[in-house]
Amino acid sequence: MITLRNDVVRVRKEHKCFGCLDVINIGENAIYLVEKDGGNFLISYWCKSCYTYMENNSHYFEDGINDGEMWENDGYIEFRKIHTGINSLPKKI
Repeated sequence: MITLRNDVVRVRKEHKCFGCLDVINIGENAIYLVEKDGGNFLISYWCKSCYTYMENNSHYFEDGINDGEMWENDGYIEFRKIHTGINSLPKKI
């Protein structure tokens, strides 16, 4: 997979974080990723806690990650609680 764009953006509409499926509200910062996998382009938005966790624990994600899969990783809930104060499952968008 080739990363074509990896930027911090301020969102103009609600998005779901690809990692945890939590809502990224209008005006909040998010990481915007555009990747190419073969002939397919993949666009995703990430909240800061998911992106930071993924970067610091890349060994969990060597085979990739599916949307919402962050909750299945050991240590993610504790990491999220420490870094955001939130340890509940995401709100529905």
